[in-house]
Amino acid sequence: MAVETPYVLEQGLRPSATRCFLCGDDIDDTTGSKEHVFPKWLLNRFDLWNEPLTLLNGTVIKYRQLVIPCCQRCNNEHLAGVENRVQAAFAIGPSALVELPSAELYLWMVKIYYGLLFRNLTLPVDQRDPAAGPIVTPEDLSRFRFLHLMLQGLRGIDVSMLHAGTPGSCVIMPAQTSTASHASLNWDYLDIPHVPFLALRIGGVALFTGLEDFGALRPLRSRDEASGRRAAPPAPSGSVSGTGCTVRGDRHVGDPRTGLRRPTGWIQAAHHV
Repeated sequence: MAVETPYVLEQGLRPSATRCFLCGDDIDDTTGSKEHVFPKWLLNRFDLWNEPLTLLNGTVIKYRQLVIPCCQRCNNEHLAGVENRVQAAFAIGPSALVELPSAELYLWMVKIYYGLLFRNLTLPVDQRDPAAGPIVTPEDLSRFRFLHLMLQGLRGIDVSMLHAGTPGSCVIMPAQTSTASHASLNWDYLDIPHVPFLALRIGGVALFTGLEDFGALRPLRSRDEASGRRAAPPAPSGSVSGTGCTVRGDRHVGDPRTGLRRPTGWIQAAHHV
């Protein structure tokens, strides 16, 4: 069996719509597939397929359109197993999530975060001027090459860091759920590219992840204590609740320090209610 080698962005394999986002292999209609940035089980559970998510440049895209190129091997072998285990843990709740290997949950979050940035490669920064280029360029994406290197762990490649363990923190908390009729009211998403940071509320579970903080968030909430704490109340619709359990609406938050391009009239946090 051939030994897997890491796909390293700075070694000449530029990300593109015809190359697997994970391993870098060239793909076509026969060898490629579409990987959903947000997994299909999550879209089904919260009826998100036609819900909007706001991108870095303030434009809106449907969740069902958030797909990225992936070879069939990476999709069916490397990603499917992790996805199934994470889905099963979320179905049980915080107590099952804390039993997952921390690296596995971390990589699941990194895939969502990096996948959203990758999707912006094929979307125009200004829909009125296609010549202006994409929201995120390959050069922009290369600034996240450390996270992409960590993703190689999904392919079974040892990218662990000596004495450092997982280079991020996953803080798991119970969250209150909505009794309203629409399932999407039990789903929330927020990210911050320049930190980078990612937060999700999936039903009764809130998950906060510092993707490159090397454990800075861990003192805030011990993984061992997560399942026994009282759930925080959800935030009012349309608001940002800081470090609380929920943030209503989907946001892809940007900052000038990212260097990512955006048009005049950029908004710091856009969301649907």
